[in-house]
Amino acid sequence: MSSSNISQLSLFQLTQSLETPLPVLTMSLTSFQSLAKTWIGFLKNEKLKSEIWFKLPEENLTITQLSDFMRSGYCEKVYYCQPEEVMPLEPKLSKPSLMAQKTRKFTSLYLSTSIHLQREHFLVIVGTRFCGLLMARQETNSVFGPLKLAYSLEPQVIESILLGIQQRIVITDTTPTEALNNHFILESMPKLPEAALLDSLLRGQIIANEAEQANQKAVNMSSTELISPVFFQNLVQEMSFLQTNMKTALLLLESMQGKREQRERYLEFVQRECNRQNLLVTALQELVEINGYESNFLPSRHLEDLIPAIVSTYQPLAKERNIILGYTLPPELPVVTCPDNWLQRILHHLLENSLKFTPENGQVQVMCQPKLDWLDISVKDTGVGVDLSDQPFIFNSFYRGRNNKDEEKNGVGLGLTAAMQMVERTGGTIKINSQPNKGTIITITLKVAE
Repeated sequence: MSSSNISQLSLFQLTQSLETPLPVLTMSLTSFQSLAKTWIGFLKNEKLKSEIWFKLPEENLTITQLSDFMRSGYCEKVYYCQPEEVMPLEPKLSKPSLMAQKTRKFTSLYLSTSIHLQREHFLVIVGTRFCGLLMARQETNSVFGPLKLAYSLEPQVIESILLGIQQRIVITDTTPTEALNNHFILESMPKLPEAALLDSLLRGQIIANEAEQANQKAVNMSSTELISPVFFQNLVQEMSFLQTNMKTALLLLESMQGKREQRERYLEFVQRECNRQNLLVTALQELVEINGYESNFLPSRHLEDLIPAIVSTYQPLAKERNIILGYTLPPELPVVTCPDNWLQRILHHLLENSLKFTPENGQVQVMCQPKLDWLDISVKDTGVGVDLSDQPFIFNSFYRGRNNKDEEKNGVGLGLTAAMQMVERTGGTIKINSQPNKGTIITITLKVAE
């Protein structure tokens, strides 16, 4: 493609006019920010000497990561690209904006303004061991609207896009000459990213997503607030994180042609995230059913039969993990105001949670204790426990405690929420008593039926 044709296209259009158009994903601004932050953090953690070109939304959180990376000594140059219209006409004596303060150590470049450039954002990384491109375009006038994202890890593609950026630079007295020259040498860029680096990049994306979810402690919802704006906000974010994880793995899969072992690892990860998405849909169906359930509950029938039957269904799993699973029941258990199918589901969520976080050679025990007009049913384990600071939030939707660090054990964060909803809808209570590395006791207290 000729230079004149390149300059007539928007940067995003340029990614689609290549001999092989770049794959395009749809994602939220939050997911794009998370991806960009992860890439910068990855460069810093791996100590990869790099040159960076970027144009990001105002006050974008990635700016902080870029500043930290520049101070690390591994960042060779950062070019901060802005539309021509923000180019200063004369020195200003007023206090610089927060964005200006954050970016004053970067080399500023001004790009010729177009209707396309206003909606386009990019992050370009050039290095001898890793290079990458994130090119996004806003689909609507709203800064919070969906983005179309094109991406690549191929040096030839990145060289073409950088050439397109260079051709849009508005030359001023302060424009550095090296920004106008084709000083990034294709031969010095990696033909394919190293497998170990790709593993580190994917792992960093997962950790970043989990950390952001943990920060969404928000408000501890009551049973009447199940389907609330906060719930939907968390649901959208959960779905966004799942999609970002899968898309990142697919991106890496495309760059690992011929690397069978590496591709199989990423395919297993995508399969695991798909399973989590299926679990999320199932959990949502359960919550919708709970929310629409009539309030005239039928009481349970025979707990002395129901509890052993539920425990027995988990014996094979406990045996496989070398965990002792049992129950202790007093004689003549009373009937409680909780339907059998709900009590089965409640115990299902509690047992699954305990078995998931109890290590090999541990114990899980179900116990019952009548108390006048109430009955306590407890599930006790010798698992990893829950930090005291996490305990007030443990029944919140999509919440995961800080002791939950095993990616393969991560559920969708709705099991304990569903258990709490069913217990509270029947007039009961649920509480947790836990110590890190010692174990957890979750106790549900149900009314004895008249």
